[in-house]
Order: sequence, then structure tokens, then C-alpha cells
Amino acid sequence: MTLHRWLHNPDLDFPRPQYIGRRRYWREADIVAWLEERATENAAEV
Repeated sequence: MTLHRWLHNPDLDFPRPQYIGRRRYWREADIVAWLEERATENAAEV
């Protein structure tokens, strides 16, 4: 459910998955970059 919410929330800008067949896959580099971006945003707010 969390992935569904993140994918449908435009404010989060969560990376879009790549589909292979009916399965969803995310590139590790995309997820790491997204996490680092969120960390710097949160650090700037504190």
C-alpha cells in the first residue's frame, strides 16, 4: 500500500517503475537518488 501511495502522490516525485511482464521493478540507483534527495530536503527543513 505504501508504494501505491508514493506512486500516486505527485509531491513525493517517487521514481516510476519499469515493467517486465506484469511485474514492477525499480532501478536501485533511482531509489538511492530519491532517498538522498529526501534526506537533504528534510535536513534543510530542520
